[in-house]
Amino acid sequence: MTRGDKFTTGQVITALEMTQGMVHLAADALHCSHQTIYNYAKKYKCVQAAIDHNRGTMLDTAELALRSAILAGEHWAIAFALRTLGKDRGYVERQEQQQVGPVVLRVVREGVKPGGAKPNGALAGTAPAPTEDQGTPG
Repeated sequence: MTRGDKFTTGQVITALEMTQGMVHLAADALHCSHQTIYNYAKKYKCVQAAIDHNRGTMLDTAELALRSAILAGEHWAIAFALRTLGKDRGYVERQEQQQVGPVVLRVVREGVKPGGAKPNGALAGTAPAPTEDQGTPG
């Protein structure tokens, strides 16, 4: 704990463990703002590690629940796993679009003044002159 800190890192970590890494709930337990917890996490690696560990545990628990749903034959779980975890195996949802009729494209150049001059005075469609350190193209 450095001078000016309201809590010890141990107090912050204990609050995070009690709330399973939920920063806002830990802040409520300490009677401070959530930003205070985030500031401690930036300042002290052990506080960030406590947040990361608890979030990792939560994700592992969620993945176990997803696995159980898949093994139970839940169609939503199977589809979700294939769409997300199975992307590298080609299970990707693609949206196909088909254009009917002609396509008209209009090119608009940002920063071009009426009359074709760029804001810096160069003509539209011309490259700026090379600077000394850029040399000439070749």
